[in-house]
Amino acid sequence: MSKLIKATKQPIKRLPGFDNMRPGALERAFKDVVSKNDNRPILQNLHLTSDGSAVATDTHVLLRVRKFHNLGINVNLNLLKFMPELEEGDPLIGSAYPDTDRLIPAGPGDVTFELLTPELRKALPVIKSMFYPAAGPDNSQVVRMQFRKDDRSEDYLQIGSDTSQVTMITHNALGVDQLEPTGINPRYLYNAFRLFVDYFGRADGLVRVDWYGALRPITLSVDDGGISYLITPLRTF
Repeated sequence: MSKLIKATKQPIKRLPGFDNMRPGALERAFKDVVSKNDNRPILQNLHLTSDGSAVATDTHVLLRVRKFHNLGINVNLNLLKFMPELEEGDPLIGSAYPDTDRLIPAGPGDVTFELLTPELRKALPVIKSMFYPAAGPDNSQVVRMQFRKDDRSEDYLQIGSDTSQVTMITHNALGVDQLEPTGINPRYLYNAFRLFVDYFGRADGLVRVDWYGALRPITLSVDDGGISYLITPLRTF
């Protein structure tokens, strides 16, 4: 415990881009990701690793931020109770937290493209309107993500439900003919888009999207790999 107390007295360094975020935006993003289920309390934690990364997951979504801190130790912070997670009086060191590195795909996806943050910002209210009614398995909401071409044969991403849809212009798209219609929970997509909009603030930034198959996690990331946001598709289409 003394090692943990000593470490937490150090100033925490974060990615430069986070200095421009609204207060509490990053904390909210992590809290959106952690599990709210008491059956696996370890997943209620923000996991800080000795290499400076921070990871949160509920097995359906995962958020990893590199160079988030400089504590130099592994520790789990319960975001629902706002305290270090304890087990028999000792801080839980990283061994109790799932190995999330194996969940993050290596290399580019079968389909890759980039979205400008103004496109994400435009999509947020439309995607939020898709939250209800719940139509998927286990009361999860489902929307369809797919590629379309306009009259000029330009590629754009379409996200839609039975009642509404939004289209976003893509950049540097590769392999788009391989993208199968993919079911996705709009809440997860909304939270991911909001994080990257908050990260770039008023600046126009590019967010990379990697698609590895209809049933493998979709990865959204910034160009330096400092932030990775994984979303597991839903088996619906």
